[in-house]
Amino acid sequence: MGYPAIGFTRLCKGEDVDILYKDEFLYYRFFKQPEERPKQIKPPTIVAKSNRLIKKLLDKVNQIIF
Repeated sequence: MGYPAIGFTRLCKGEDVDILYKDEFLYYRFFKQPEERPKQIKPPTIVAKSNRLIKKLLDKVNQIIF
């Protein structure tokens, strides 16, 4: 599908990710266990976004240094 696996992981946890056909994906992902499907899809919080950005920056700095 051309999307990273982390996007699908976040979607399964209930985070809004820019993935086409996310409703269909969630339907089939939780077909046998519909009670585990997230009830609401929420946008990521500012804290989550900033933590990801900081981690990405630290990873790049580590690649440059080592």
